[in-house]
Amino acid sequence: PADRRTGGAAERSIFLVTAAGDRSSVDHAENASGTGRGAQARGSAMAMQSSPYISFPGNASEAFPYYRDLFGGRLDLMTYDEMPPMEGIPFTPPSGSVAHATLEAPGITLTGGDAMGEDLPRLASDVYSFLLAFDTTDEARTFIATVADDGGELAMPFEVAPWGDHYGQVRDRFGIRWDVVVDGSAG
Repeated sequence: PADRRTGGAAERSIFLVTAAGDRSSVDHAENASGTGRGAQARGSAMAMQSSPYISFPGNASEAFPYYRDLFGGRLDLMTYDEMPPMEGIPFTPPSGSVAHATLEAPGITLTGGDAMGEDLPRLASDVYSFLLAFDTTDEARTFIATVADDGGELAMPFEVAPWGDHYGQVRDRFGIRWDVVVDGSAG
């Protein structure tokens, strides 16, 4: 497979790992850029952006500054304590709980807050991950080392994958898995 890049602004690309020449993969990439069959059926291109929303198990106030330090950018964070009274909400947020946070950094936007409830799921899972495409293997290795050295763990060594790209995985100290890729033609 090849790394096909599509999307909006240059710093906010959507990365799809596809099989070269696979017609359904081309359709998916076209839909991701707003020019696929769904947008054509409506008669116009769809203007939208996507960012993951992570529901942290009570530690969003620690996680988002960590991600700001890791990725740079601008962090907006609001706790429930800072909000006006919310009559009728179905839960009582613990003091200091994050209602909503947004980190906008070059190449990535993360959103999230603290989940509410008794039996909160763990974030560590192989059901999902976030794919980061770097320009060079040195940048990718630096990212992986930074995350692993700060309480994370290497989930898969960063090396040349069967499809020719450099690829590896690292899980951060909050349980989020970051898949790291560098195009095989890059250094």
